[in-house]
Amino acid sequence: MTDKSSPADNFIAMAERIRRNDPKEFQGAFLIVSPDGTVQSHAFFDPEGDEMAFWSFVSSVVQVASTEAQTKMEDKIRMMGMGGMPRR
Repeated sequence: MTDKSSPADNFIAMAERIRRNDPKEFQGAFLIVSPDGTVQSHAFFDPEGDEMAFWSFVSSVVQVASTEAQTKMEDKIRMMGMGGMPRR
């Protein structure tokens, strides 16, 4: 998702979301704004939260975004170099 607001607004919104919830239930949060403005964020609220699950989730989100970016770059190179169609 691309957000038209300023990158700082995303962090302010995440801080407000965390602030509105019970601190005892907070188990972590992440917010990434990529150079193209894509926002990846999630806050975890679970008193029984699992640290391994948190980091696995963050890792998966980053891996998917990285793979998508690599595919876009490869398609762009392919289009420029061979005049062909992008992979589907």
